[in-house]
Amino acid sequence: MDSVSEVAVTIAGFSGLLVVLSPRDDKLSRLERYRIYFLLTTSLSAVILGLLPAVIGPYLAPEAADIFLCATGTLCLAGLGVWRLNMLRRLGPTSTPRPRIVAVLALLNWTMATVAALATFGVIQRTGMFGVILWWLVAVAISQFAVHIVSVLESRKPA
Repeated sequence: MDSVSEVAVTIAGFSGLLVVLSPRDDKLSRLERYRIYFLLTTSLSAVILGLLPAVIGPYLAPEAADIFLCATGTLCLAGLGVWRLNMLRRLGPTSTPRPRIVAVLALLNWTMATVAALATFGVIQRTGMFGVILWWLVAVAISQFAVHIVSVLESRKPA
């Protein structure tokens, strides 16, 4: 799980470089801030969750650890989903259309949260679910990074 944390930290670092190195005449727009917040929150969630097994491993039996990790992953995915909806509500309508991938990722996030909840309660098998949750968070961060890069490139004014 350490590799997931390393990948997530790398994504967060590249997003910071992208923000710093992109030419700006004025401060970030609300939409750009939302994208960066979402990217950083998703990346840092993957980092924290990726380190969690090493922290709880010595204290819990493997079955209890699986339940705890699935429950934590479920809460993280649901929390990110609720936070994202709240941020979008506060953002309001924008002049820039939202890419369709954003809506697809939101739907998939809620699907992942539901599947993780089913695993937490033992309806489906828990084995490997926590890893799936972690890699899902990394995939969302990567796709959000790509959306942010495209938006920065599209907003550049030709010289």
